[in-house]
Amino acid sequence: MWAAAAVAVLAAVLAVVALNRAPIAEKLVKDRLAAMGLAGSELAVTRLTPWRVEVADVATGPAGTARIRRLGMDLVWPDWTAPAVSAVTLDGVQLVLAVTDGGVDWGDLAPLLAGGGTGGARALPRIAVTDALVDITHPDGPTAVSVTGMDLAPQKDGALVLTQAAFDVVHPKGQASLRATGRRTQGGALRLDLAIEDARASAGPVALANAVGSLRLAGDPARPGEMSGEGTFEVSGLALPGGLRTAGKLTLRLRDGQAAVTADLTDDGLGLTLVAKAEGAPFDRATVAKINLQAAAADLGRLPLTEGVTGGGTLDLTAEGALGDLLSGDPMRLPPVQAEITLTGVEYPGVPGAWTARAKAGVRPGKGTATLTFAEPVEVSGGAWGGEVTASVPGTVHVQPDPFKVTSIELAPARIALTKADVGGVTITGPLALVLTPRKGGLTLAPDGGAFALTKADFTFAADSPSLTVRAGSQSAVLRTAKAEGGVTVTLPAEGPPGVHLDLAGMDAHAPELDVEAQGLGLTAMTRGGPDASWNVQANAKALRHAAAAPFAASAKGHWNKRKWDVEGTLRQHRTGLIAGFAAGQDLRSGTGRARLDTVPLNLAGIDGGIHALTPLLAPFVKSMTGTVQVSAKATWDNSGLQPLDVTASLRGSGITPASTVLPAGLKVALAGVGSLAVEATLPPGNPAAGRGIVTVTGGNLRLGPAQAAGISGMIELDRLWPPRTPPGQQLRIERVTAALPAGDGQVRFQVKGLASVNVERAELTGIGGRIWAENVAVVDGTLPERVILNVANLGLADLAAQMNILGLTAEGRLSGRIPIELGRDGAVTIRDGLLEAQGKGLLAFQPPTRAPAGQGGGEGRMDLVLDILENLRFEDLSLALDGDATKDMRVILRVNGRNPRIQQGRPVDLTVNLTGNIGDAIRAELQNFDIKGLTGAGPAGN
Repeated sequence: MWAAAAVAVLAAVLAVVALNRAPIAEKLVKDRLAAMGLAGSELAVTRLTPWRVEVADVATGPAGTARIRRLGMDLVWPDWTAPAVSAVTLDGVQLVLAVTDGGVDWGDLAPLLAGGGTGGARALPRIAVTDALVDITHPDGPTAVSVTGMDLAPQKDGALVLTQAAFDVVHPKGQASLRATGRRTQGGALRLDLAIEDARASAGPVALANAVGSLRLAGDPARPGEMSGEGTFEVSGLALPGGLRTAGKLTLRLRDGQAAVTADLTDDGLGLTLVAKAEGAPFDRATVAKINLQAAAADLGRLPLTEGVTGGGTLDLTAEGALGDLLSGDPMRLPPVQAEITLTGVEYPGVPGAWTARAKAGVRPGKGTATLTFAEPVEVSGGAWGGEVTASVPGTVHVQPDPFKVTSIELAPARIALTKADVGGVTITGPLALVLTPRKGGLTLAPDGGAFALTKADFTFAADSPSLTVRAGSQSAVLRTAKAEGGVTVTLPAEGPPGVHLDLAGMDAHAPELDVEAQGLGLTAMTRGGPDASWNVQANAKALRHAAAAPFAASAKGHWNKRKWDVEGTLRQHRTGLIAGFAAGQDLRSGTGRARLDTVPLNLAGIDGGIHALTPLLAPFVKSMTGTVQVSAKATWDNSGLQPLDVTASLRGSGITPASTVLPAGLKVALAGVGSLAVEATLPPGNPAAGRGIVTVTGGNLRLGPAQAAGISGMIELDRLWPPRTPPGQQLRIERVTAALPAGDGQVRFQVKGLASVNVERAELTGIGGRIWAENVAVVDGTLPERVILNVANLGLADLAAQMNILGLTAEGRLSGRIPIELGRDGAVTIRDGLLEAQGKGLLAFQPPTRAPAGQGGGEGRMDLVLDILENLRFEDLSLALDGDATKDMRVILRVNGRNPRIQQGRPVDLTVNLTGNIGDAIRAELQNFDIKGLTGAGPAGN
């Protein structure tokens, strides 16, 4: 009976429900939603059974922040009058949430979640959600969460288990697809495991794509500072400033509200390796966060930098600032960044050597730009030209991060040093240090160019080192650089080779091997660069000094390219007015070259100081010189080295006074002159003094004391220039000699053996009707021989008498013999046992115009008898003996054997006449002593 009654009651209830299902269902659902804290719902019932209710188009709450396209509830009947919901199925859910001040505003769902699940809200049934959309509003922009499937299982202990969830998140700065599982305790503590697929995000110049990984979070979201978690992501696309496209691994760790993110990335296309670390409190944007980025480039040539650059490098960036500023993506809010940059093995086409650079800079981001201020000067070093180059460059760089581009550079004075350089066979040994000061900013960049579009570099420079040495082959020069200064400008057009303009002034030089000193060197050099780069050069020197010449000023201009070079210029001696032009050039392909120097004819008479103003080397040898001088020199060389130098010189219309130091002792006066003196010489490059030459003299004259030689001509071959040396057999001709007795048609054959050594092989003169010569006269180191033999042949007595110019004296016949002469060191000339003898019969007649004819006046005395005999003495034999000092106590004995037909019937007589004193005076002297034999009336000799 009780069972039947129960069935009847149930049937009645079902009938009532069936007949009144819509009103009852709506009331049932609304009451149940109200009991769950979702009052004010509007809905339409689409299915109603005792065990399940389905409604559509649910809109909850007065704010309408939750909308459900279809809602299904599974019912249980703990009693017959109040069914309970055991499970909820949601399809097409739309939620609108707001995040303000770090908290979540749940809107109409707030009563459902009141108390954080601690009992302030009703316990939730099991919930299944499909095709849900959650719109979340927060300060960083709206976020949309699309749920494709989610199951929530409430637990008896009040916990909520997320058995599975798949949803997509879309944010203005990124999006991701996620799958999640987790658990939320009754107290609000959360443990969530996320599997992330295809995550994409961007923040300023940083963009993330194709990120896949997992993230585990634990803690109470209401207390984010206490949450912890960790995650790992594989990234196949991460875009960074500068056009970088990287891939790699991201690691996230969260503990006690502090997060640490590590990224190990590579850009295979650019050969980059990146390691980034960030630390901070992600839930407190006011706290200070730290970021460090380390980048390594294996090949700079793969980076979007200047084309042609190769090498490697590293970059270390560190920044500290508020997390909100770091994540804002606003460059104006980003804190300063400290950067350390190292480049190694850097090479660039056209720049020799491999280079290393190190820099520490502060980077201050700006709107679309960043400013790098070097905390320390950039240190650059490299091996180039066989030496080491170092540079210290302070300044500021402005860059555009994305795409990377250097927009401007502001440099302070920089210092560059060079230890050594080998260029084109020339070795430069330093150190050479220069201080470069920028002009007009120093560097100019094209606004519409590439990453580093340098168009111009403009600097002045001043040397900061005392000297350097330049060596080429066996020659070297010391360049004194302490006062050197100048400027350099390099222009780089958009297309074509760069141009260079170099100015240099204030440098001095000394070439010890050449004994040349240069003062006030200046240089201007220009080039357009390129494969066929050529240089145009202008150079000058205020003074070129050498012991062999007075100072010269020099100016030159030239041209150089990789095929050849040439130069021409002028040397000028301001004191003397000497001007010389020079030219040189070389074919660099064959190695052959040539050089030439030619002086303008110079009149020595118009020079203040004479020849000594031109060159001091002649001072020990020449007292004065006049005339017109001209010199030319030619040189050639090839790959084997410098060939002998050809030199020609001429002296015309010259008068020369030798210095007394080169004259023999006792000779106080000497003069020389030439109508023309020509010199042709060949000088070996290693030892010019060992060169060979030919000296040609025409119209020469020489005066030694009272004697003078004129019409000197001849050609002298020198097989060594200095000390001078000749082969044997050199010969000079002398047209005439004017002395006590004139002569002419002279010849001198000799050999020069040194500066003051000569061997006179034969010296011969024609004079007084005969010839006079000497042989094998050797002068050694300026010392005359002790004895010289003068040979006399066919000396004419008639000529001798004519030259003596004694009135009434006539003679006939020829004399021959030899006169030994002793030469003293004091200049004395002594004749020892000289003897001249007549070659056959002759006549000696002396008729003074003041004496009466022979036989008149009584003929008294021995003197009258001698004079009578001499009026017409026809001799058979005649000899002249000479002895004594030729300039002082000369003794001459004249012996004559003959007859005067007019005296004593031509009786033979022997006449001896003794003369003393100077030769010239002796001829006219009074007879001091005589001896006459064979004549009647002649007294004894010696009376």
